[in-house]
Amino acid sequence: MTAAALHGLISTAPALPHVTVPFGASTRNPNAVVHRARMHPLDVTSVDGLAATSVARTLVDLAAGLLPVRLKRLVDTAMHRSPGLTSQGVETAWDRSQRGPGRHGHGALMTALEDWQPEIRPGSPAEARLIRLLRQWGFPEPERQIPVLDDHGVVIGRIDVGWGAPKIGIEYDSEEFHAESRWAADERRHSQVEARGWILVHADKADLRPGVRTLQQAVDRAWAARGRHVA
Repeated sequence: MTAAALHGLISTAPALPHVTVPFGASTRNPNAVVHRARMHPLDVTSVDGLAATSVARTLVDLAAGLLPVRLKRLVDTAMHRSPGLTSQGVETAWDRSQRGPGRHGHGALMTALEDWQPEIRPGSPAEARLIRLLRQWGFPEPERQIPVLDDHGVVIGRIDVGWGAPKIGIEYDSEEFHAESRWAADERRHSQVEARGWILVHADKADLRPGVRTLQQAVDRAWAARGRHVA
């Protein structure tokens, strides 16, 4: 978790830092929790001058110790914020870690990476959670970042999540990308996309809370408008 905090994946680091040393080195340090592990050079990086495990190796190290929901959120955040990080890269880091003693958590980590396997990556951690909900609700496998073209073939916008054939889209209104300063531009793009025959459903973080059915019902109404009840 100390490495996760250094990489900005969590907001608060453990009060007592966790460090890793090679096998054979002393683990006596009253100012830290010390672990022993074999570390491949590819799994070591530098953050603000401090040697740290790479983001991929950090996820590997945390896989066995976190509850599945928290691990999924951590993976979503890492994949969103770490340019160049891929699910394959995390799996490769896991394989390298197996040169040392066996470890638990492989199944949980692979499950958390499922939403990051397709070629098109979700645009945010919340979108990844949204994908999981849509699957749970029984909707067809959604597409991501769907381009909408005008009459001249120019992209006028991209829909966060949706289905291209029935022209049903879901826009996730995060505070980061849909702040008040962007409302006018968002409204113009919304109108242009709807003029192309799309039904747009808006979602925010409140819709992703357990037990909330507002978004599920809105998407079901959109499919019903296209002549098909799904959820």
